[in-house]
Amino acid sequence: MKKEIDIAIEDELLKDKLLKFYDRNKKKIIFFLIVLIFIPIFFQLIIYFQDKKNEKLIAEYLRAEMLLDKNSEESIKILNNLILNKNTTIASLSANKLVDIYIQKKNYNLALKTISELKHQFKKEYLSDLINIKKTLLLFDSLNEAEILSLIKIDQKTNIFINIKKKLLYDFYIKNNQSKKANQIL
Repeated sequence: MKKEIDIAIEDELLKDKLLKFYDRNKKKIIFFLIVLIFIPIFFQLIIYFQDKKNEKLIAEYLRAEMLLDKNSEESIKILNNLILNKNTTIASLSANKLVDIYIQKKNYNLALKTISELKHQFKKEYLSDLINIKKTLLLFDSLNEAEILSLIKIDQKTNIFINIKKKLLYDFYIKNNQSKKANQIL
């Protein structure tokens, strides 16, 4: 019976300590619970608005592609605006489409200018590699060995486009009658 009384007293003391703790930290506890509830809601709102922004960018890109046949000048204007975007996917799609438009119109200087003026630095290495490969293809006839080596950067360890880059370098050496160097690439 004494044990039961001791347990009951300890329970009362614990309840009393908890009530005192709650009374002293009531504002902190309520603030913590509110923050705990609203943080997930806040992040969901951020994700929602980012998705909406991306939907608008994709819609603009698709609109530019649809306008290519009807009004290429407006399409070019839209694509130029999309290149400056922070969304790397939309920026790279727009840049490549714009370069393709200029190449189809046989305006190689404007295509090169577009590639050279890409102010958007791509975070992913493969996007930069694609731009450099396209630039190499456009300048292929006027490049010297140092320029082509600096553009395609074959010496990288992890390289997705290594076969394409080796083929470009091989073709460059064959074009310049350097068959020994070309055979070393293979």
